[in-house]
Amino acid sequence: MIGALSLPLLLAVFAAAGVAVVLASIRATKLADIIADRTRMGEAMVGGLVLGGATSLLATGLLMTAILLGGLILRQREGPARLGIESVLMMAVYATAVTVEIWGRG
Repeated sequence: MIGALSLPLLLAVFAAAGVAVVLASIRATKLADIIADRTRMGEAMVGGLVLGGATSLLATGLLMTAILLGGLILRQREGPARLGIESVLMMAVYATAVTVEIWGRG
């Protein structure tokens, strides 16, 4: 699918994605500054939380893709929210690791 696209179109999509990332980063920085001012948590702490949350988005997407591709949601034994117990355990381990990573830096 992507191999059928022309090089100029791919470069344009790449450039547009780069612009979107820069604009989102600027917006996130402004919002983090507002949150830091309102909560008096400090700009470094709020910036660390925003950065930690932003960097964990990729891993969350990879985790959900692995769950979907592995067929773990459609197992016979269902747990909470009609998810397979393997999926629930995988998400719990991931959530714990992200929490330790974010809060363990302070």
